[in-house]
Amino acid sequence: MKGVHMEALLLTNLYKIYKEGVIETVALRGAELKVDSGEFVAITGRSGAGKSTLLNLVGGLAAPSAGHVIIDGNDITHMDESQRAAFRRERIGIVYQMDNLIPFLSALENVMLPMQAATFFLRAARWALVFEVRAATPIFSSG
Repeated sequence: MKGVHMEALLLTNLYKIYKEGVIETVALRGAELKVDSGEFVAITGRSGAGKSTLLNLVGGLAAPSAGHVIIDGNDITHMDESQRAAFRRERIGIVYQMDNLIPFLSALENVMLPMQAATFFLRAARWALVFEVRAATPIFSSG
């Protein structure tokens, strides 16, 4: 819509609490962030400050304990794990800092790989639907 401004990323009153038995560890407490489209942001801080937790929440790898994560107008806060995975596959690029990259591919090829896989699976699902319709349609059946 013309004239309507929407943030690329909006975090409101974001909390992440890890629970192990009766022990609770607060990793994020009331985090707020607004990032406009085209804006470049660096997240810095000491070890244990919650940087990785924040990125896991923004990337849809984890769900917040409270608050909202809104990406391009989509509130991913209450999505279940499979919905977040689909959203991540279609809308978010994640490059891990660990050994999750394929060493013989370039950085660009590593980033493009999930997009190519999503396209492949979408095509396969379409063909499966075509075969299912053909099998269920009398004019195509051999019997």
